[in-house]
Amino acid sequence: MKKMFFILVLIFLISVVCIHSVEYGGDLTLGATYSNTEDNYYLINDKEERIYGESLFNFFVKRENISADISAGLIKDDFYYEKSGSVGVSIINGKYGNLRTVYSYLNNEDLSTESFDYNKNDISLNFMKYFNDNFFINTGGGYYSINYENKNEDIQDYNTYLLDMILNYKFVTLVSEYEIYNYSEGLVPDVQNYYNKISLNIYKPYFIINNDLGYDCRKYENENYDYYNYHILTNNLRIGKRISKIFLPFIIGNISQQNTESVEKNYYMWESGIELNIFENPIEIKILYGQLKYDKLSYENLNYDKYLFAFNYNYYANKIFLNISEDFQLNYYSDIRESINDESLNSGYINSINFDFEYTVIPQIRIRLGGFHEYNNNYLIEESENNPADDYKDYYQYRGLIGMGYNLHYMYLFNVDFEYIKTVYNTNKSSSSDFNITATMQLSF
Repeated sequence: MKKMFFILVLIFLISVVCIHSVEYGGDLTLGATYSNTEDNYYLINDKEERIYGESLFNFFVKRENISADISAGLIKDDFYYEKSGSVGVSIINGKYGNLRTVYSYLNNEDLSTESFDYNKNDISLNFMKYFNDNFFINTGGGYYSINYENKNEDIQDYNTYLLDMILNYKFVTLVSEYEIYNYSEGLVPDVQNYYNKISLNIYKPYFIINNDLGYDCRKYENENYDYYNYHILTNNLRIGKRISKIFLPFIIGNISQQNTESVEKNYYMWESGIELNIFENPIEIKILYGQLKYDKLSYENLNYDKYLFAFNYNYYANKIFLNISEDFQLNYYSDIRESINDESLNSGYINSINFDFEYTVIPQIRIRLGGFHEYNNNYLIEESENNPADDYKDYYQYRGLIGMGYNLHYMYLFNVDFEYIKTVYNTNKSSSSDFNITATMQLSF
């Protein structure tokens, strides 16, 4: 497959030389990242420094309705060396449709242990055709394979065949996907996946209806407890009515049911709630309540009630972009006392807040600020033989980022980012921190 890639590159270069009156362009990106990581676990302090570089080259030629493109990339640090490349051809025709095919190759060398060296080959084909303003089809397929240099039960070669199709007529969309995974000898058996979805999307001045009905099926050649066949039926409904020019509330309802054949993992899940949209400097608020119930309870199959609150705010101006989001989710396990540990409390929640800000100082200079905070609290923290506390770690995490981009004549783009991430686990008093500096330079031509 590596020889095929170089043959395709050679054909591409010959085509560039032979074709006259073509448009061409591309870009070259060079980057480097410095990473400093520190882990503290049970009074053990572990520090690690890494420096890795990356480069990416893209080039395309275009003549009338035919274009070809090529890319090549390198990423290297002390642990791995990754080389990748791709060759693609696109044909755009208003009468007969658009066709695109791509071949890509990736080679990864594990420099630390040499245990995970692998090659990946990927071939894809896509066809899209608009028949009129109301009807279009988008279909395609592909094949990719991953081959490891060293194999064992945990590391298996595999190849995959993919087929997908999207049909859209007015406000109805049909999606169908089919996948086949063939594995070499090992723990994971061969598997086939089927996925079908029909969507109804109606947008009117005073109301909106979105409804997705989906069916997901997975079939293994040889079932076991970890890899089992299942069928999942889902329906997601969202109905909104405009109250005023800036206020649009929605009612939300979701249901999902899983049926299994050889293991007892059948469940039924439902959610309902509201979504509020305020469009002047858009604000979105979502409140949901739901339940998940298994046919048969076990250590792994636990019924729970779900509570969700989400908030999102966006602000756009000529020079400013601002996004603030908040997400709170509580899972209340009603049967945990009986099924695991009589003395332990139940339930747990996770709360996260995200902040992103960009400001254009002058057309050539743009600054970025980012922040993230997440707190995870599990009430189930008492140790037992079947439930060690380390499996249910309480933690909090925060992240800060500051960066700047400089654009010179829309040809040279320079970026630098400083990022700090800190995670603290309350249960076992451990922590980790990461400090990263990333610098990139991009040249367009």
